[in-house]
Amino acid sequence: MTHDSIFIILTVLGLVGLAIGCAWLAAGRRSARSAAAASLLAQQEAVRLIRLTAHDLHELGLAVLGHADQLRAERTAQAPDMVSAASQLMSLADELGAYGLPNASDHILRDQSVDIVRALEEAVAAVSTQLASGRRSWRLPGQAAA
Repeated sequence: MTHDSIFIILTVLGLVGLAIGCAWLAAGRRSARSAAAASLLAQQEAVRLIRLTAHDLHELGLAVLGHADQLRAERTAQAPDMVSAASQLMSLADELGAYGLPNASDHILRDQSVDIVRALEEAVAAVSTQLASGRRSWRLPGQAAA
């Protein structure tokens, strides 16, 4: 065998090895894409189930709250406990329902005090700017501004 034939054989073997390596790499990428897609589907299913659970908890909280109102009307001592339990159920439902949403904490309602007079003044001012002058005159009653 000459040096040229050995070189050709080694070159062919190198190309075959390169082709096999490329095939393995492509198979690995396909496998990784498939695993990523399966993971995304599993995550979406988990979020769907959590939101269904949140919905059911919210309904239970509303039902308990309704029963608490009935007990309160009958002046039963357990009414405040049931209101508290309903509040906890609905809070848990809100937390679960927000799972998976971007900036989940922004979607949860929390108790907050609001200056209602200032809010009304701002609302009237915003609407008044959109109306042509002389068409409407909106103002808050004098006692509301106190």
